[in-house]
Formats: sequence, C-alpha cells, structure tokens
Amino acid sequence: MRKMPFSSIPVLLLLCGVLLSLAGSSHAETTASGPLCTDAVERSLASEERLYRSVLFGSTKAAEARAGEVRFDREGNAWIKTDQNLWRTMATGREEEQRRDAEMETAREFPVRSGIFQTRGVLTSDLVPSLTQAFRALQCRTLVLCRTAELSLNREGQDFMTIEVPGCIREQRKAMPACQIAEAGGTRIAAGNVLTHCRDIRKSLLDHEETMLLTAVENDASYRSLLQIEGNFDAFLLSIRWPIAGTLRSVVGLLGTLSRIPCFSGSCEPAPLP
Repeated sequence: MRKMPFSSIPVLLLLCGVLLSLAGSSHAETTASGPLCTDAVERSLASEERLYRSVLFGSTKAAEARAGEVRFDREGNAWIKTDQNLWRTMATGREEEQRRDAEMETAREFPVRSGIFQTRGVLTSDLVPSLTQAFRALQCRTLVLCRTAELSLNREGQDFMTIEVPGCIREQRKAMPACQIAEAGGTRIAAGNVLTHCRDIRKSLLDHEETMLLTAVENDASYRSLLQIEGNFDAFLLSIRWPIAGTLRSVVGLLGTLSRIPCFSGSCEPAPLP
C-alpha cells in the first residue's frame, strides 16, 4: 500500500475545514434568511390578529363549533371541522391527520373566552372604552413584534430580550431564530427588506382591523337599537291590549243588534211617488 506524502496532509485538512464551513453556512441559511424571517413575521402577525378578534368576538369550545368553522393550533396550523367531532387540516405533511374535539381543545391556540361584543344589558357606547383598549393593545403587540424581529437580525442565540416601545408595556420576548440573518451570514439588504415588509404589513393589518372594528360597532349599535325598539313595542302592545279588546268586543256586540233595524236612513229607498 502506497503511503500518502506528508506534504499533502495539511492540504487535505484545509480542504476538510473548508467543506465543514460551507456545510455550516448552508445549514445556517436554511434556518435563518430573509424569506424565512418574513414568513415567521407574517405568521406571528396573523396570530396577533386572531388573538385580537377572539377578545372582540369570543372563542367557543371545539364541541360547540359547527361544521365548516376553522380553529388554529399553537403551531399556527388551520383546522376545519368537517363533521361532528372530526377536524381536518391541510398543513404540509399533515393532510391525512384527524383530530377529535378533545384533541382540539388541548392543542387550541387561545383559551375559550367571552368576547366584548357578547356583553348583554349595555349600550354599544358602553363598550367603546373596552374596544378602544383592545385595538390599542393590538397596535402595541404588533409594534413589539416588529421590534423583536429587528433586534433579532444582529442577535445570536435565543436569549430573552427586553422590548421597549414608547406608550406600550415593556415585554420580554425571545429572539426569532428565523430572523437571525447576521449569524447566518446574510446581507444588510435582506435585513432591510425584512424591516420594510414588517412595517408595511403591520400598517395594512391595522388599517383593515380599524375598518372592521368600525363596521362591527355600527352593526352592534343597530342590532341593540332594534332590540330596544322591539322591547318597547312589546310593552306598548301589552299596555293597549285590553282597552282595544274591550272596544272590539263592544263593537261586535253592537253589530249583532243592527239586524233588528229595518234599514238605515242613508240606504233606504225613497217612498213611491203617488
């Protein structure tokens, strides 16, 4: 067997080192990059939107959901109820998976709660402070999310970060692995695209939810006004029920005596002329 020359050993070690570094960089690019960070930001913003809507409209149990309703799990996957006590999903790699109501309750994204619009016995104007506070919370949470993605761009590891946004509560957020572009060897252009995309999509989301909230408040006000009119009209009908009934009873009794009169002066034929 021919022995390897001693001078070729350093070259071989150098080649192995280069291959290992390339393998590590390719692995980093698959775990953190501009598109992956953008996808993670969009999924997080969608989760914040669902949380906000559950505060407004409430969230029922899986067993109470009708066929066709959609629920999300903690991983952000959508599940649709196809039949009684049966849920299916179209998530990648889980198309054949099924869940029961009890399993959906265990894996549900947010707990069961009663929404602000489900409050009874109050006017819509009484709900405005709570609705305004909920929308303000959505503004802060989405702003904190974009700030978290921004700080994760030059962050290494998954340590908790203190996120401070003016006018909002200070929060402890974990760094987003998909947005650690600097650690994966990404460029500043990719980082700038992530920040621009997060701000743009956040603005679009807030504009949409603001319009939706205005429509929901108008619909709630009209519905509650209709219920008030209906209740007042029912009370009015009950108050005049017996007077009208008594009057109609007297009129019917009077009509029964009209047959005794031979004719009315206005309808009797004139007497024959001589």
